[in-house]
Order: sequence, then structure tokens, then C-alpha cells
Amino acid sequence: MLTCDGLFFTASIILFEWADHCYNYVHGIYSYIEMSIVVITIPGDAQKEFVNALHADTQGGIRLVIIQKPKCHSFMERLKRFYHRTDFPGVLMEAWYALLLRLSPQVRRALGYFQVPHVRTDERYSPPVMWVDSVNEDAVYEALKLISPDVLAVWGSAILERRIIATAKTAVNLHLGHSPQYRGALANQHAVLNEEYALIGATIHHMRATVDGGDILDQLTIDLSRPPHESFPALTTQARQRFIDVVRKLNAGETLPVRTQDTRNSNILLLRQWIPSVRYTVGKRILALEKTYSSYVKPVRMRYQLAVLGLVVVVLSGGGYALLNCFWSDADFEKGFEEATTSYIE
Repeated sequence: MLTCDGLFFTASIILFEWADHCYNYVHGIYSYIEMSIVVITIPGDAQKEFVNALHADTQGGIRLVIIQKPKCHSFMERLKRFYHRTDFPGVLMEAWYALLLRLSPQVRRALGYFQVPHVRTDERYSPPVMWVDSVNEDAVYEALKLISPDVLAVWGSAILERRIIATAKTAVNLHLGHSPQYRGALANQHAVLNEEYALIGATIHHMRATVDGGDILDQLTIDLSRPPHESFPALTTQARQRFIDVVRKLNAGETLPVRTQDTRNSNILLLRQWIPSVRYTVGKRILALEKTYSSYVKPVRMRYQLAVLGLVVVVLSGGGYALLNCFWSDADFEKGFEEATTSYIE
């Protein structure tokens, strides 16, 4: 039979467990409300895939997606802007390169390697969306100040003002370029222009006042053992997934190691410098790089076809093998096999 002291002790234990359960429940709700992510990006199916994947990976952690609308300029406005980028003879030259781009589907296809692979879908954004003309306008600042996000994840927007960055505890950016060597909107294109293919990459970094100059959280470089039509899309796909992983860890409160950048010798190619002559040059260099891979494939493929033809000749004619040896020695076969099994890029 329980005594009064026993009843009191049992009731105290039950009450303590109930209070602990209530605390954990309330703390969980509080943490869910407090831990929040805001994404700033641009329109696009690839960006939509990123947002929805991050929202699912963080169990609904994105409070708001801010999307900057593309700026629409009339033909005369674009012509005027183009004229201010160069002089009159330069306009004629750029018009010629623009025509070359129009008549060169292979060059345009090569430039498309920089685009982020995605699947076209009619799926909507999972989190709430705010469409804006500028990511630095007052409405954006007020919305961010109200949410006070733990993580501000940025991919593809215009340069953010300091007050926008300061609204979040942590602001991180996915930069499709190898910082600090190449910063700005066209970093990987600039690396190709300078033929520094080993410096094609992606950088995930904290956001600071210096463009793409914050401490590095993660960095990737292109796989040069694969041709550009494979390595470029693979790089951007991998960078997008690594960005999701970094944002998820930061939102969970993890402390990640960082590496400081030295931006004194950085290269920046501005958007206004992305003129037809530069685009055409970059596209041609990508095609030239592509040929360095295919040049080893074609001879091997041709020799394989010759080998099949020789086998048919041997089968159909006893003297066919001698005839084949007149054109293709065993040493040539061994050399072709060695080239086929050796990567072009060591």
C-alpha cells in the first residue's frame, strides 16, 4: 500500500515527465519557427528544381523565395546600350560576329554547355514566392527584416546591398566560377576565354561586401578527363547539390570550416563585356577543346571498323589477311589500342 510520501514521489515523477515532454514539444515548435531559410534567385526551371529540392531536404525550412524579374528592354534601348559599349567601327564588327553566331549552331550549342541542366516541368514552387523588380528594393528589405532568416541562400541574383545581407544571420552564395581567380557573373566563360580550363569551377562562399569574395565553404573544379559536353553540365549539377548540402547544414546550426580568399589578383568579366565577339571566341574555344577529346576517338573507331573488315576478308578469302597486313601492321594496332585505353588528360 502506497504511503502519502510514495504518492507524492510518483506524482512528482509523472509531473516532471509531462513538463519535460511539453518543453520538448514547445522547443521543437519554437525551433521550427525560428530556423528559417530565404532564397534569392532568378526565374528558371533549374532554379525551381533547386528551391523545391532544398525545401524538401530541410523539411519545409524555406520561408520565402525572392525572384528578381528579368529586365525587358526595347530594341532601341538594346541598340543604344550596345553602341555605348563600343565605337562605330566596333559596332560593325560586333554585328558581323552576331551574324556568325546566328549562322553557327555548333558555337551556340557549345555556349549552352554553361547552362544548368534541368527537366522542364510545370511544377510550382513549394514555398511562398515574392516576385520583385529589384532584389535591393525596400519591400525586399522589409520582408527580410520581418523574417530575419537564419540562412539567406543566393543563386544568380544581382549584387546585393549590405543592408539586404545584414538581415540574415548567415548569407551564402553559389558562384559558378573558381574564386578568387575568377569572380563575377561570367567567371567560367572568362576562364575559357583565357584558356585556363583547370580554373573552371564553382564556389560556395559567405557573402561579403566584395563581390564573390567571402570566405569559401566549398569549392569544385571541372573534371578535365571528360569532354566539355559532359564535364560542364556535370559540374553545375554537382555544385547545385553541394549548395543544398551546405545550406541544410548551416540551417541545422552546424559550424562549417571556411577558407579566406585573397581577391587582389582576381579576374572579372562584366555582363556588358559579353559582346558577340567574346561569345563567339568562347564558343569556338570550347569546340576546339571538344575536338581534343574526339580526335582520339575517331582514329580508334576507324581502326575498329578496319579490323572488322579485315576479319570478314580473312573469313572469305585466305589471302585477305596478307593484304590487310600491307596496310595495317601489328605495331599500329598496339598503338591504337594504347591510345584508346589512355586518357588524354593525365
